[in-house]
Amino acid sequence: MVTPYPISLRLAGQQCLVIGGGRVAERKIRTLLEHGGLVNVISPRLTDALFQMKQQGQIRHVANYYHREFLHGVFLVICASDSDKVNHEVANDCFAMGILVNVVDDPDYCSFFVPSSFRRGDLTISISTGGKSPMLAQRLRQQLEQHFGPEYGELVRIMGDLRQMVRQRVKDSKKRRLIYACLLDSDILDLLRNGQIDLVKERIEQCMYW
Repeated sequence: MVTPYPISLRLAGQQCLVIGGGRVAERKIRTLLEHGGLVNVISPRLTDALFQMKQQGQIRHVANYYHREFLHGVFLVICASDSDKVNHEVANDCFAMGILVNVVDDPDYCSFFVPSSFRRGDLTISISTGGKSPMLAQRLRQQLEQHFGPEYGELVRIMGDLRQMVRQRVKDSKKRRLIYACLLDSDILDLLRNGQIDLVKERIEQCMYW
């Protein structure tokens, strides 16, 4: 089997459809909302939390069963109904229409998998088992969360600012890479971890004029 191609999708402003209104669907919906997706839910029933989200205008809800016409204009679909027949029908319709689809706990009917991930600022670390063992991915994520603290998010921010500055001031691409490597190879993570901001600024200056 060909391994999946790992990507990060921009969901801001994109129409996302969720089939199902139970607790699994609720978890998926929260994640879609966190990433800016416009979430539409198709389900005869909703959890209490999803009903609240509907009342607050966070999601749109159609109290109905799935019909193919619900897919028109949709960018991405997550199917979390309690019926394999419905899930497979949704997936096959999405395959035919070229729409990204994930059927929860059924990798054969997915065009994408949702990795287990966590964030530190703009740093996202994701673990995927290609749908084979979500629990293993979750365990690995929990281990990595202990290693990668908030200082990594701050480092990403600093590297982003440095990159903009270097691109304006340094024309030689080889020199740019040396500056980035200089900072990453320094003790900057320890300094960030210990809140030594003055020394962080000093390291940046040292690398800029290295």
